[in-house]
Amino acid sequence: MGKDLSSIRISRLNRLMQFFFMNRRGTTDRILDELGYRNGTNTRRGAVRALQRDLEYLRNEFQVEVGFDRSKRFYVLRGTGKYLLNLGLSESEVRSLAAGLALVRRHLPDLALDAERIWRKVAEILPEALLREGEHPAGALSPDVPASAGGDAPSPREAESVPEGNVQTVLFSSTK
Repeated sequence: MGKDLSSIRISRLNRLMQFFFMNRRGTTDRILDELGYRNGTNTRRGAVRALQRDLEYLRNEFQVEVGFDRSKRFYVLRGTGKYLLNLGLSESEVRSLAAGLALVRRHLPDLALDAERIWRKVAEILPEALLREGEHPAGALSPDVPASAGGDAPSPREAESVPEGNVQTVLFSSTK
């Protein structure tokens, strides 16, 4: 990924992506003002160069597509690429994340591959034992039958997950 990023730059890159996600476009001056590139120590030229470096970094490292429309004089987001996260998580939040990813991998076939990719990335940086603690309760929550996308008929994967001649009944009662 190139050079290590400071937490300040990670925060600035995330704010820049949030700006584009919310606005899709913005003039140079609006971006500089709203995102604090002009923090009192930078000249306008220095602030513009910092913005351009950040945009170049997002393009090269995270495949974010931001272009500059010369006729209208604004930057425009054309594709979000990848997101860079900087999170502080407690142990229980890590277990919750692991449980959620396990449930998605198990019960939402359309998202299972993406959840698996996220799981591998998270597993590289967080304690394996803590992740396994979160994954374990998720397996006990429900049978291994994927959730359907809706409709009257089960999906082929749902139909295959129930042995022929076997009926599964799920009872739910509210604790309220």
